[in-house]
Amino acid sequence: CMGNKGHMCFLSQSGAMCTAMLDWSELTGLGFSAFVSVGSMLDVDWGDLIRYFGDDKDTNAIICYVEGIGDAASFFNAAREVAPKKPIVLIKAGRTDAGSAAAASHTGSLTGADDVLDAVLERAGVLRVTDIQDLFALGQTIATQPLPKGKHMSIVTNAGGPGVLSTDALCLGGGECTKISEKTMEELNAFLPEAWSHANPIDVLGDASGEVYAKTLEIAAADENAHGLLVILTPQEVTDCTGTAECLAEYATKTGKTVLASWMGGKEVAEGKSLLERAGIPCFSYPDAACRVFNHLNRYRDIMRKLYIFEEKEGRPNVIPADGKREKAFEIIKPALDSERPILTEAESKDLLSLYDIPTNITRVAFTPEEAAKIATEVGFPVVVKIHSETITHKSDVGGVKIGLKDEAAVMAAFKDMETRIGRPGFLGVTVQDQVSFKDSHEVMLGMVRDPQYGPSLLSVEDGKYESVYYCLDEVFKGLTQIDRKDRMGVHEARLRVGFDE
Repeated sequence: CMGNKGHMCFLSQSGAMCTAMLDWSELTGLGFSAFVSVGSMLDVDWGDLIRYFGDDKDTNAIICYVEGIGDAASFFNAAREVAPKKPIVLIKAGRTDAGSAAAASHTGSLTGADDVLDAVLERAGVLRVTDIQDLFALGQTIATQPLPKGKHMSIVTNAGGPGVLSTDALCLGGGECTKISEKTMEELNAFLPEAWSHANPIDVLGDASGEVYAKTLEIAAADENAHGLLVILTPQEVTDCTGTAECLAEYATKTGKTVLASWMGGKEVAEGKSLLERAGIPCFSYPDAACRVFNHLNRYRDIMRKLYIFEEKEGRPNVIPADGKREKAFEIIKPALDSERPILTEAESKDLLSLYDIPTNITRVAFTPEEAAKIATEVGFPVVVKIHSETITHKSDVGGVKIGLKDEAAVMAAFKDMETRIGRPGFLGVTVQDQVSFKDSHEVMLGMVRDPQYGPSLLSVEDGKYESVYYCLDEVFKGLTQIDRKDRMGVHEARLRVGFDE
């Protein structure tokens, strides 16, 4: 089986995935511009392949089954160049520890942190899916349908239950049901039975003919509020499954909007389903799968929008401080390096952040109760007193945070209490900070990790997602010292806290 001629290329580190895709394409009529079984990629890497097919005039989309990224820089740079021109859809095996071990035994691939990879792919403009079914379905949809310009979908169905389930799947995945315009409502009322749903999903009832389906689809597609359409059919006693498919086939590209279908059932709908797919309308066994694909397409649109915004507003980030600030940054970091400390103190972290014009609340170190009270008076009450330590990072866990202190006596008492309970060597003193109002502030925590494959990344505790800073974070540390970068960091992870711990 050599497959049909088309405009989607499939790149795979699994030969078995290639044969499965080819066999499936015979059923759906889907065609390919190229098939590449890449194996362990000892010479040609992902970057080479993506660039090659990015320039191939016969390829409109690139679909990848990946077990290991390999040279992350090569992949990232190639994908970033090609993604604005051609969609790249990827499924990555080895998301779990067991899966990573299996991938390594299969292709010898080095696998990095999965959440870091998510960030790298998004920054590169690549759409990642987690299900093989979605990979195949997205490939088919991208090859045959225009991308939606928004997240609103109109659903046409001859059964209420599947329409409701589709609505749930659409909305839970980030999409929305189209709000039917008055004009569209009037046109539908003019020919649909009186008992139709009068809402989206548009339930045309169980006895709807192919002609009714086609006219409903045409009117719904003309609604400017709709960005995509899903047509659902269930085989009922008077339903002409194949005839309805024939009536809808001409709308594969006619509407200019994403058109998906779901012919639910088995033997009775098989011919109609095949007819739609060969006409260029992806047809799913279940409507929730169609909604999932529609939401994936919208996620891809959002990824590309963010990519363009990043490129237009920022280009390649330049975060290297000028005017001697680089030397000052190294002066802040050097004591930690010299003492082989794996983490900066809060005061050191905020001094470093200030060099990059990142505002923080006032934070001053005091080594005696009297000094703490004097600083508190200068800062202005109420204040927060925290333990100042080079070894204790989770201050609240050891009672090292006191908030709402309103006078000098309270500040001195807090100092003495922490010194007594915590003791040396962990306790070095305290930091005195102005108390930031919870109403007007938000805590931010950034974690930096140097992934062994994908490079340095930042973690925001807010949403638990990594943001790849593949380019810019290396620049921060480049040139600070001649020490190897790994040794310069001390360990593979450092954290910066802004604000307060509570």
